[in-house]
Amino acid sequence: CARDPDRMNGSLRWIDAGEVAALRFEPGAVVVVEGIEVAVFPLGDGYTALVNSCPHAGGPLASGIRDGDRIECPWHGWSFELANGACIPVPSRPARILPVRIVGGRLSIGLPAAR
Repeated sequence: CARDPDRMNGSLRWIDAGEVAALRFEPGAVVVVEGIEVAVFPLGDGYTALVNSCPHAGGPLASGIRDGDRIECPWHGWSFELANGACIPVPSRPARILPVRIVGGRLSIGLPAAR
């Protein structure tokens, strides 16, 4: 992913989302952090996370069709790059990516700190 200024200056709150071993990828796993439904996907040697709502019509991205490093929305077929959320058919409508980290086998999702 591109460098995230929030991650670099420490202005993220890391929210525990549970044990990585408990996640069931079908193709994405859904976790809820502070009321936000998040789709988590294995990617490379780690994981990536997107808000589980297609920016087109709100389709559940975790239930989409996985095609390599992309996920296709199950409702209308919009396709997104898992690494950066880029929308293939409509570049101006990316999926929202959230930072992920694994510590001690537990998944944490980074949310912006209150300002």
